[in-house]
Amino acid sequence: PAFEEFESMEMGLRAGFKVLQSYVKKRIDTPSAIIARWAPSNENNTKEYLDYVCKRARLTPHERLKFAPSGVDKNKLCCMVWAMVEMETGVTLSFQQIENAYAIAMRK
Repeated sequence: PAFEEFESMEMGLRAGFKVLQSYVKKRIDTPSAIIARWAPSNENNTKEYLDYVCKRARLTPHERLKFAPSGVDKNKLCCMVWAMVEMETGVTLSFQQIENAYAIAMRK
């Protein structure tokens, strides 16, 4: 119905990571499953969205993701969110902004 507004880009990104974290806890943990939930086909071209995110983030559609303080999984999730933001807004953020938001999401 309505979109949330945040005090900063990092806090908005943090909220996105928190949503993804809730998906992963429910075993919605692949780019394919996440994008189907995030951008359902009744509102989006889900296949195009998934193809774009996987290509930009260098992920495969059925690759399992998990939240971790550091390492490969952190990098994969950050790449995915970076690509999702670009798909949603047309804006390319710095990867540092994405990593900062991930760190905030892991703390709170």
